[in-house]
Amino acid sequence: MLINLGPRALAWRDWNLSASTRVLARPNDLDALGHVNHAVLLEYLDAGRWEWLRSVGAGSTVGAILAVVTRIEVDYVREVRLGEWRVRTQLVGPCRDPTFKVEFRQSIEPFGSTSAGAFVKGRVSVAFIERSTRLLRTFEDFLTREE
Repeated sequence: MLINLGPRALAWRDWNLSASTRVLARPNDLDALGHVNHAVLLEYLDAGRWEWLRSVGAGSTVGAILAVVTRIEVDYVREVRLGEWRVRTQLVGPCRDPTFKVEFRQSIEPFGSTSAGAFVKGRVSVAFIERSTRLLRTFEDFLTREE
């Protein structure tokens, strides 16, 4: 099955596409201990998921179908401090077709470093609902929706 994204069709088996985005930790992101607050790190992961969606042509925050986070698991491996960071996002393939929920694997790493590894690792489950009815919709519906 292919998901029609205009010029870029995405096959179910090709869902291991990854995207990355750069974020800059700002002084107001820090907590009293001098590292980025854990709630702000969740915002960085959110930015990474939107970048992944944008990279497959579905990055709009408006529309009839909404992406809703249903579960987040985060491992804080090392402190994230001021500086530039890369958020890497990869979609974990669905178990069946159609799928009403997908899972993203994400990490936050120092920007420009290939050897430091992930400072934060996350797994985020996302479901899709219709804005007006609040009923579940498929991931395919979300990707191919008309604005």
